[in-house]
This record gives sequence, structure tokens and C-alpha cells, in this order.
Amino acid sequence: MTGGVLDKDIIISRERDGHVIVYRRAGTKPDSNLHYRMRIPNIHNKYERRTTGTPDEVEAIQIARGRYDELRERQRRKVTVFSKTFGNLAEAYLVDLGHRLKIGAKGVSQSVYDLADWTIKSYFVPFWDKKEVDTFTGTDVAALHKWRMEQWETNKDKVRNVSHGLGFKRRFKNASIKRPSAQSQARDEGVFNQIMRYGVVNRWLTLAELPTYDRTKPDKKRRAGFEDDEFERLEKYLATRILEAENGSFRDRVNPRIVHQRALLYNFVMFLAHSGLRVGECRNLRIKDVKLIGDGDWFVPQSTAKEMLGDGVVTVEEAEALYGEVVNVDDYFEESGDVDDYWDSYDGREVLISVRNGKTGSRYVTGQRELIDIRNAAFVNHPDRKPDSLLWVNRKGQHVKSFKETFAVILNDLDLRIAKDGINEGGRRSLYSLRHFYATTRLRDGVDIYLLAKNMGTSVKQIETYYSHILIEREARRIIDPSGFHKNKKGD
Repeated sequence: MTGGVLDKDIIISRERDGHVIVYRRAGTKPDSNLHYRMRIPNIHNKYERRTTGTPDEVEAIQIARGRYDELRERQRRKVTVFSKTFGNLAEAYLVDLGHRLKIGAKGVSQSVYDLADWTIKSYFVPFWDKKEVDTFTGTDVAALHKWRMEQWETNKDKVRNVSHGLGFKRRFKNASIKRPSAQSQARDEGVFNQIMRYGVVNRWLTLAELPTYDRTKPDKKRRAGFEDDEFERLEKYLATRILEAENGSFRDRVNPRIVHQRALLYNFVMFLAHSGLRVGECRNLRIKDVKLIGDGDWFVPQSTAKEMLGDGVVTVEEAEALYGEVVNVDDYFEESGDVDDYWDSYDGREVLISVRNGKTGSRYVTGQRELIDIRNAAFVNHPDRKPDSLLWVNRKGQHVKSFKETFAVILNDLDLRIAKDGINEGGRRSLYSLRHFYATTRLRDGVDIYLLAKNMGTSVKQIETYYSHILIEREARRIIDPSGFHKNKKGD
């Protein structure tokens, strides 16, 4: 064997000073396609072997010569000579992205990595795996969008089995199989551009070889949130599901796993609604990331304290070592007055959430007072109460990475999946809608738009764009009753 050509292979021609060999593989028929093998001067131990795609000797020789001249031109321009595939590039990009996530690089969050990983493995690699990175054009991006649409047409009527937190898999149509929207296409293009720019920086292709195309413009529709009465229905329904599980009304028995699943979902939903975090930011919280600052103590109701400290699950000393003094609220206010007086005057500013590597980097978030009870409930049910433990885990301590599909089922049960009226009519609701619920309630309560934008990790412009109707409503209230605008609900 000489440089990859077997002695029994039939050499048709040697071209370009012997650097190119056109041959027919041994044992193949006379009318089979010819192949070539070539090497480029000054690049050692690197060959390109391919089929010419034709059995015609003259045509095969022309193809081989053309390819050689193309690679020599690349060598002259001092770029990567032997082009690599998109699959190789995407894999290298993911490894690099994972490393940047690990070291806490700015702008790289777990949700950013998860999106890139999902998009590459679900769409890009199946469609572009073997395509050479220097051969992309704008038509290839358009072809991907067309292919994705065809995939949706093929699979849109399929029914998926979705966990409903009931101890069985409920059949729910189109739980995650939906028509790719303009926003999805724009998201795909964003990941694609990041991969290709990584290729330029690492000399897989040149800047001139980046494909140009018309970027997809996402729909500028306002995302649907929840009205107060809708959120109350949702909260009541989630709480009722927990009670039903605790009372054994599901399958006439109490299943601790189902109780835990339903409680976990309730706490996660309430946490989003009262913190304004993005779903990915909330999902990756650790126990130590949610703190009550001020005097450093966590105030817990007597019933919660008993549950935390009872049965030897955790001692008082252990709790205080990890989280500061555990205070029985009833005893704490025994001499100073009614506990309700404390809650009425509490504005939530002592709850501090540390968001690590969010969409806009790391930041501190001020939470509402309801987060205290939610955090305590999550802590009580947590199987591994250590500061570094992830907050949202199942009974085995495994991280729950998504509540999306179960939440979608519940919204369908309540007929809340699609907004029926108002400015968001027709909008689809999801867990992200809880962030919008938080924003609208805080704006209606008179929170300064700059402070709200900073707290939510977004811009004032975004707040003005998506919540202009709330701002107009707020200005109208100022005009009608400027003296009563800042009164809280209990004082109205």
C-alpha cells in the first residue's frame, strides 16, 4: 500500500507532479466511479481521498485537477487547506462553550449552553453533519428552515407521553411538537452564527467565507402573562393537587413521590411569579443563592420549624451552622406584637437572590416576601439540605431540569394555555409568562421602571416595549388620583 492506494488498485493517471492520483478501486466493476487521492506540498501526512462521482476517466481527471488547484489556492491564502465538516466544527464549538461555562465566562449561562447543545444535536448535525464549513451559502440556511418545517409537518399530529406528576404518563397532544416560529428560526440562526464565528477565530474558514443571508425577524408580539384572577385560579389548582395527593385521593393511596412532585412544581411556579427570574435562572439556583438579609436570620413558622427539626432529620445546631439562627416567628413576636404587623410592614427587600451566569451575567435580585415561605417549603422537602445543593431536585436528589411540559398540561386543564382577550389575545402561555406576571404586578404597584429593569436583568427599553400598556395604565392612575397612587393594596 502506498499513501492509501492499494497495490491492486488500478491507477488511471498521475497529475500535478504526482501529487494527485486518479484510480479505480481493486475489485470494482469497470463502470464504477473513479477515486482520487492527493496531497498538498509542505503539508505532511495529510491526504484527501474522495470519489470523483463519475466512471469517465477524462471527467474524473478534470475533477481531481480542479480540487487540487482549489486546495493550493487555499494554501496560498494561508487558511485551513483541508476543509473540515460542520459536524467537526459544531462539536469543537460545544466543547469550548462548555469550558467557558465551567469557568464562569461572561454571557455564558447554562441555558445558553443547553440551547446550543439542543439545536446542534437536534437540527444542525442531522442536516449539515458532513457539509464542509467553507462551502456554506445563504441558501443553506434557507434550506434548513424548509427542512425543519417539513419535519414539523410530518410529526405535528403525533402524540407524546408527558409526565403529569400523577404517577403515570398522560397523553398530551403537541406537548413540544409545534410549528417553528420566526423566533425559533432567528434563534437557530443565532447559534449558527456563533459556530461559524468560532470557526473564523480558529481558522477553520475565512471571514470572507461566512455566508450572508437575510436574517429572520422575530415576531414582536407581546408575550401573554396572567391576570390576577387567572393567577389565583392557577395557584389554587396547584395547591389543590398537593392536598389531593396528601389525602390519598389519587388511586386511593398516598404516594410520597407524587406529593413531592406536585409540591415541587407549586414552589417552582410561585418562585418564578414572585421573583421575576427567567426560567433557566431559577432552575439552576442553589440553596445558598436565596438569602434573607438584614439580621441574617431565616424566620420560619412554628409548623415549618417543627418539620425541619423534628424526627432528627436536622438538628438545631446543624440548621444554625448552615443557615443562621432558626427563629420561631410566633415566639419572636410574642412581646413585640402580632406577627401580622411584621408581615404588613415587610416589603420583601430583605430577600436576596444570587443569580450566577444569567442571560445578562451575574446579578443580585430582590425577591418578594412570599419567597420566604416558598424557600422554606422547598428546603423542608429537600433530600440533601446543603448550601451548594441545587434547590429544585426530586426525592432522589436529582436535578429537575424542566417543568415545561407538566405546566403546559396544567394550563390546558385550566383553559389558560391561550390568552382569550386583552392586549395579549391569542398569545400562548408558558412558564415564562410568570416573569411577565411579575413585571406587570410590580409596575402596577408603582415600582420604578429603572429599578425593575435592573432587578429583572433587562433594559428599560425592553420594559417600555413589552409593558407599554401597563405604563399607560399607570400614568392614567397618576392623573386620576396622584395622592393615592403609591398606597399599597391593604391601604386602599
